[in-house]
Amino acid sequence: MYIPMRYTLAVVHNDIYALMSDDNPTAHQARYLAPTFIHDPRAIGFWGGFTSKGHSELVPLPVRTITKRDGKTTTTTVPNSKTYMNHIWVPHIVPLYEQLGGFSEGCRTVEDGATYHTSVETSRWRKMLGVVRLDWPAHSPDLNPIENVWPLWKWQFRRVCQDPHRRPHTREQTISLAQEIWEGLPWGQIST
Repeated sequence: MYIPMRYTLAVVHNDIYALMSDDNPTAHQARYLAPTFIHDPRAIGFWGGFTSKGHSELVPLPVRTITKRDGKTTTTTVPNSKTYMNHIWVPHIVPLYEQLGGFSEGCRTVEDGATYHTSVETSRWRKMLGVVRLDWPAHSPDLNPIENVWPLWKWQFRRVCQDPHRRPHTREQTISLAQEIWEGLPWGQIST
């Protein structure tokens, strides 16, 4: 089903993995990077969204410690419902939604079926804020318009990291570079 972009707000998050070391000059080449390293302590998760009228800032997701069933702990950038609401929804999605005119203009959010998108807590917040979610098939990233943005963003990030003078070496430098690249994407072409 085709939905005109003026009626949708693309909402998704993604992870980017960056090695922060001078020791290996080839570390940022695409062949050494896997698309996601959600539970790697060096992984930095990001969320970004866009509409036909603009885009959000690129938001680094906080690292959370979780306890597995076997009792071991690990870290993840995958948000839970509380993190999603506090770090993404209220400060970023709601303003984009309102920028488009909200429900009165037929605006819908586009989210996949991740548990933090569909949880009771998130659904309660969505209803309280008056934000409508477009029914979206699970495991269908090829239909979400932002899935076309992530490869371009990653390609730009990797290209810049080929320059040893621009390559980030800390979490803060990685976040700053990722946000700079996000802002430099051709949004005029992407949003049309």
